[in-house]
Amino acid sequence: MLKLCMVPFYLLVFIGGFAISTAMIVIPGFFLAAPIVIGLLAVIDYVPLLFTSSYGFVATVHSRKQNLITNTSATILLILHALFIADVIAAIVLYIMLRKANNENRKS
Repeated sequence: MLKLCMVPFYLLVFIGGFAISTAMIVIPGFFLAAPIVIGLLAVIDYVPLLFTSSYGFVATVHSRKQNLITNTSATILLILHALFIADVIAAIVLYIMLRKANNENRKS
């Protein structure tokens, strides 16, 4: 749920950053500062992503150690948890995979 709440923040930073960067490139003299602003906005956007993905990283590693998911699945999910938008999809996929594994363990 937290990941879905962060999507508007990511969009706001992206749209604001795009507008500021475009203005800086158009105005003579400011184009030299555009890479700095773009880098700063990327950091502002990426740090919250890592914090909100931390439980996904832990859940993936823990699930792999318990053999609930394969090495390939764990690797793919860890990569996806570090990417914008894909982190939401990875969290949903991991949840579904763990529910299926839990249901299979209950039937056994």
